[in-house]
Amino acid sequence: MYKKIIKNNKGITLVELIVAMAIVSIIGGLTISMFSFGITAFSRSDQQYQIQSDLRFATQFITREVRNAGSVDLQGNIQDFEQDFEQSLEQGYNYIYYKNGELKYKASTGEKHSLLKNVQIDDQEIFSSSDNLLKIELNGNKNNESFSLTTKVALTNAKLDTENKGNVIKFSK
Repeated sequence: MYKKIIKNNKGITLVELIVAMAIVSIIGGLTISMFSFGITAFSRSDQQYQIQSDLRFATQFITREVRNAGSVDLQGNIQDFEQDFEQSLEQGYNYIYYKNGELKYKASTGEKHSLLKNVQIDDQEIFSSSDNLLKIELNGNKNNESFSLTTKVALTNAKLDTENKGNVIKFSK
């Protein structure tokens, strides 16, 4: 009456194989998902670092150039000038200005370059002045990442008497 059940220890059953494959698939999927998340987070933080670094470089450059300048004049927006803004600049002065999403520097020697390499600046009045302080406010973006940086520069040799806003700084050393 009692039958002896003989166990076969030579292999695994189909059910055991399916369960093992399901567990391995779940663990593999979670591993790939975590790896993908890590790469995305690293890429995003790298972009934020690049934006912050470029904006910080630009504000440090402006601070270094303007802080000890002999004269500083904060002018209006580039749209207020003639059609070809760069041709209308006075000789003997340095300029830092915002044009078409770029922050540019033009030295009195004629040297000209962009202060930001890969960051687009939001359209705004970047510079403002009050109480002999020059306020620089940059809002940069790159690949849907954005960052804002604001700094104030105390002018040591030049005087800014009136409150003013604009996108052009004219100065001499």
